Amino acid sequence: MDPEVGAVRDARRRGGTLGVPDLALFEIHEESAGVAAEAARTLGVPLGRVKVNGGAPAFGHVVGMSGARMVLTPAYELRRRGGWPSPRTTGSTRGC
Repeated sequence: MDPEVGAVRDARRRGGTLGVPDLALFEIHEESAGVAAEAARTLGVPLGRVKVNGGAPAFGHVVGMSGARMVLTPAYELRRRGGWPSPRTTGSTRGC
């Protein structure tokens, strides 16, 4: 199982109340677009909700800033789409 898929499933198994339908965006840090696409397929997430602003290859894979970018990118995108407290204003992020 891909770590991306396992992280989402593990969070749910540990008592989380959010599931894939509750999350508006998925930010998956990857070395290639195929990793994110496969995680989306396995989880049943429409590709339009995964890495909506591009990924590591497009950003030059700057390791030092990856964590900040992974948190801020979905936060700003969620705000751009209508902000809080509208429905589905929670995202998921996972690093490699």
